[in-house]
Amino acid sequence: MKVGILACDLAAMLNEPNLFKGTSTEHDADLRCRMEELYRQATQPTIFGGSIQRVRNASEEWQRTLGIMTKPTNRTWQIDHIGMLLALAYPDRIAQRQTDGNRRYKLANGRMARFHHPDPLEHEAYLVIADLDGAQPVSRIYSATPIHQYDLQTYFPDQIQTNEHVEWDEKTESVLSNREHRLGKILLKKLVFLTPTHTSYSQHCCMESGSLVFPPCPGPRINAYGKPGYSFFAA
Repeated sequence: MKVGILACDLAAMLNEPNLFKGTSTEHDADLRCRMEELYRQATQPTIFGGSIQRVRNASEEWQRTLGIMTKPTNRTWQIDHIGMLLALAYPDRIAQRQTDGNRRYKLANGRMARFHHPDPLEHEAYLVIADLDGAQPVSRIYSATPIHQYDLQTYFPDQIQTNEHVEWDEKTESVLSNREHRLGKILLKKLVFLTPTHTSYSQHCCMESGSLVFPPCPGPRINAYGKPGYSFFAA
């Protein structure tokens, strides 16, 4: 994936915080829209000529330093890769949308952030937040861009932790095995199995739940509901 020039353009744009001050683009939280505007204004004289030129000069300087020689014929088609680039630079800023309807996101570092006003990005499942304030307990999001869960699994496999634990489920009267995949403080995926794996069961065979103690068990049994489960006895 040849996105070196886009990475340099993005870094240069982020280092020019007042690039679009006084325009509608200044209040557009989506960095993809800001990058599109940057490319549009770079092709024609505007009142932002000085700022645009500084961004271009900074980007070209980084390209020379990094030895990036290939020039894409159309830079705009790469804009959707901004989320991946930001995540590689700021993995702690990867954020997951919360389901409380308050435009809130939970960051991989555990912080909470939200859009203070309705924004098209608030419907995205995952974002990478480039700019937010330091307010507590919930920070305000100023700029961000979407990222797909597929990209998280592709580019961050070493940072995704898999944890498995078992618990007693009173409804089914059986032991459930929960397997969670987390990126920092973000829960990416949770799988629940009625029959725990042998390893997970062995690790937790001494668990206690109320008056029940789950003993070592060589294999699955059929519980009172006729479903696969592990046998148990009352303590």
